[in-house]
Amino acid sequence: MKRPRPVLILFAVSAGIAAIVGTAGATDVLPKQLISWLIIADAVLTAVGGVLVQDLVTPLSAPVSSDGVPLVPADSTRATAVDRLVPADSLPAPRQMTPRREVAP
Repeated sequence: MKRPRPVLILFAVSAGIAAIVGTAGATDVLPKQLISWLIIADAVLTAVGGVLVQDLVTPLSAPVSSDGVPLVPADSTRATAVDRLVPADSLPAPRQMTPRREVAP
């Protein structure tokens, strides 16, 4: 079964409307008043659709299941990038740079 992709569908429709409106506006195929209404409809569709599909996708910052259970990787023994960070005072001191010697021509 394919995963539903509500955000992809929403923005594909929005991009399609924007492409039609942009092309029609540039070529004067549609009246300016209709183009204005299509732009408003696209903005409303994107705003309302974004709110409606918000709960259908998993946020990457703090992923949780539909029951509110936090999602963790199957292999939770893997270290993340944050786990690999070390305090700055445990790092070795930087090397001292020696000035270059001038070479006579």
